[in-house]
Amino acid sequence: MELIENWIKQFPLEQFHLLRPQWLWLLVPAVVVFIALLFLNRESDQWKKLVAPHLQDFMFSKGKKWASLLPILGFLLTMMLGIFALAGPAWEKVEVPGSKTKAVTLIALDMSRSMLVEDLSPNRLERAKLKIHDYLESSPGANTGMLVYAGTPHIILPPCSDYKILEKQIENLSVGVMPVPGTNMELMLALADTVLKNVQAPSTLMIITDELEENEGELLKKWVDGNIHKIEILPVATPKGGAVPGYRKGTILKDKQRKEVFSASSVSVFNQLGMHEGITVNALTLDPSDVEAMAQRQRESLEFQLDDTESEDEWIDQGYWLCLPLLLLLLFWFRRGWVLQWCWVFVFLFSSCSPDSQYADWWYSQDYQAQYKEQQGALEVAAEQYEDMAHKAAVYFQMGDYESAATLYAMDSTATGKYNLALTYSKMGRYQQARDAFQQALELNPDLAGAEEALARTQQVMYQIDSLNAALEKQGIVPQVDGLGELQERAPQTEDEELTSDTEVDELPDEGDRVTDEVETEMRKAEEADNPEDLPQGGEEIQLDPSQILLKEVSDDPSEFLKRRFEYQKTHDYPHVKAGEKVW
Repeated sequence: MELIENWIKQFPLEQFHLLRPQWLWLLVPAVVVFIALLFLNRESDQWKKLVAPHLQDFMFSKGKKWASLLPILGFLLTMMLGIFALAGPAWEKVEVPGSKTKAVTLIALDMSRSMLVEDLSPNRLERAKLKIHDYLESSPGANTGMLVYAGTPHIILPPCSDYKILEKQIENLSVGVMPVPGTNMELMLALADTVLKNVQAPSTLMIITDELEENEGELLKKWVDGNIHKIEILPVATPKGGAVPGYRKGTILKDKQRKEVFSASSVSVFNQLGMHEGITVNALTLDPSDVEAMAQRQRESLEFQLDDTESEDEWIDQGYWLCLPLLLLLLFWFRRGWVLQWCWVFVFLFSSCSPDSQYADWWYSQDYQAQYKEQQGALEVAAEQYEDMAHKAAVYFQMGDYESAATLYAMDSTATGKYNLALTYSKMGRYQQARDAFQQALELNPDLAGAEEALARTQQVMYQIDSLNAALEKQGIVPQVDGLGELQERAPQTEDEELTSDTEVDELPDEGDRVTDEVETEMRKAEEADNPEDLPQGGEEIQLDPSQILLKEVSDDPSEFLKRRFEYQKTHDYPHVKAGEKVW
């Protein structure tokens, strides 16, 4: 007793308060339920008055009334303790460090045509890719993402901690994948802002380029002055420079005045940028020392203090001490006679927690909520909310966004992931890539259900396409690989076959070999050979007229995938951007 009295005297009553006093409002429904239970308990005893008074002592045991009231009182006490614990009683403070966050690095790689100049061996672009590899090997510690830019910018990978994924993407980069030639620094900086908008720590935009014009340098200065991030520039060109290669091997690119285009490092612009606060221009070295120094600076500024002060006093929530008496009270619920009919209260409380509620995060994980929305048909919302990549990819697949599904499935190295990737490629009409993915899935798991049958059907479709290609070539039609799959006519071999744009259909020679008009009349049948839903089952053969099929030749080059992806992004995000006068 003396110990308790001393504790009460020393208790800092003037500092006692509740961290979450709004929880006390729950006492109102708790008291209402308590009164309702008392009323129901009283009503349940009314039938006893029907028994004669002189027989009641023999029919009912004494103390029964208190036995029925104890669980109700226990319910009230339990609810009061629980609500008081949720309210967060506090009377002591503790010093806690301020919250911190980590910086990220976004690599911006110039993919203009001047990056093919060979003043650096083997050329500027390949040297830049080697420098990125050396930078990642130096373990900068920061989450690293990458974008490429020419006439339009495109995200390769958002900032992530897995450098191997980024290195794999870099291998497939080439100047030819960019949809618009030239250099648009303004669009690149706008995309960098979009990627870094939610990053609270001062981070780094690492620009790897060969030359900069003065107006581009001013854009970089303005960008640094307008946000918390800094810029690291790595020039991959020599002051001596070199001629920009043309579009045909062995040629040199010429401008509109028919002069050969020459590209060299912008030494004066780089020197001016190096004197600006927030911009660091690194000298290119033959060894990895240049990028190692950049990685070292990243490690030194990796963590950032979000708060103005490094530490602050915080009240300690003492509500957990009430868990002990709560547990003791809950033990009584296992006694016979304590299981009351008011357990429906808890059932009602928890059943009211729908995934559609604004408090759904209290009860359900993000994946569960996304699954619920998927079942309700809100596929776009579900795709954004899923945290599990496999489920996210599956929803994109259902939506018909096969590009996004393929990107996510490509990150899954399991047999199931490869199998799903193959199905996605089939949906996109990329049967060669689908075949390779099916084979990889079988290598990882030879017993994977359905993989062998799907591989066989894919190979059969490829065989049919090859046969149709051969038949088309016999008729003088060669499929063009331009992403649109348009059929090309063969060149006319006689004067009778040469037709102008004014020639009407009925003027065609009776025995001519031109079949374009016939193909166009039945063009809808082209989708039959390009739709994976129509894969042949078992030994069923496809009987199609070769002159009525529109074919797409599928490349197994990973850069072809990037090229089509960037073309789609250009059409969707930059529909009005066109090549300027400077296309290098």
